[in-house]
Amino acid sequence: MPRQDRGRTKKVTAVTVKLAPIVVAIGDSMEEDASLLFASAEAQRTGRPLLVAHVVRGNVPVAPHNLLISYETAGSVGHHLVVHAATRLKVMTKDTVPVETLVPRGGVVDQLVELSRTAHMVVMEQRDLTRLQRVFTGSVSGGVAGRSAVEVVVVPELWQPPEGFINRVVAGVGDWRGANGLFEHAFGVTDEQQASLRLVHSWDLPSVYQDSLIDAMAVEQWRDEVAVQIEAAFAAAHRRHPRVKATVDVMHSRPADALLEASREADLMVLGRRDVAHPAVQHAGSLTRALLRVAECPVSVVPRPFD
Repeated sequence: MPRQDRGRTKKVTAVTVKLAPIVVAIGDSMEEDASLLFASAEAQRTGRPLLVAHVVRGNVPVAPHNLLISYETAGSVGHHLVVHAATRLKVMTKDTVPVETLVPRGGVVDQLVELSRTAHMVVMEQRDLTRLQRVFTGSVSGGVAGRSAVEVVVVPELWQPPEGFINRVVAGVGDWRGANGLFEHAFGVTDEQQASLRLVHSWDLPSVYQDSLIDAMAVEQWRDEVAVQIEAAFAAAHRRHPRVKATVDVMHSRPADALLEASREADLMVLGRRDVAHPAVQHAGSLTRALLRVAECPVSVVPRPFD
């Protein structure tokens, strides 16, 4: 007997799309409120879930007797850290977004890079440490930022979210040719946050050359020409985000100094990452690593593609 489908009502099942989470990487401290504040604000803004992760590095020598912490003990401590952070996040978000926890084992950078493959963003905190203490911490944040599959935001320990969360975005522009991805990200974030955008490009000559080679009028003309070229380079991104008011600052200064100064008057700094020719030798670059350590606002490192 043939099937009679006429007149039947087909039942349509709604498909729930699971959003990629914001990964909050927790270190060895229970006082990482800056990264939690940033991640919670971003989760509430986007409706994305949060995943709190602490990587257990394995056997760690403990002074003064050079004893070893077992994986079981380290895992227990890690579990306590992520549960504490998850509880704080639930309070910060008023329990409006899902919060999960994870305690993977292995190399810190490797594990966080692996988590980035299924994440929307990775958020880390840069603690306010001495130069010697920064050696290890800097290697972790710089290593993750240099290899992550998604945007990595490194938040200074003393940062507090301003009213409105992000009102002023600064983007560091090196070689503007082929930087379409950087411009699109910077304009997109600025548009979403209804913020202002300042694009900073700087250059510097060794002091021994400055007096003999730099002519004030020539420098001013060069600044105008470069500003026009940068504006032409981000024109496509600007057309897609016409509400954004963007300004271009071209200055004669060491790039690190110029961007550090800009970070003092910004709520978010966007930097692009250019992968080197060999895919196994990706890195964030010396300028980006320096700013991850010393910038006074959260720094967002955007991976390729730039084209």
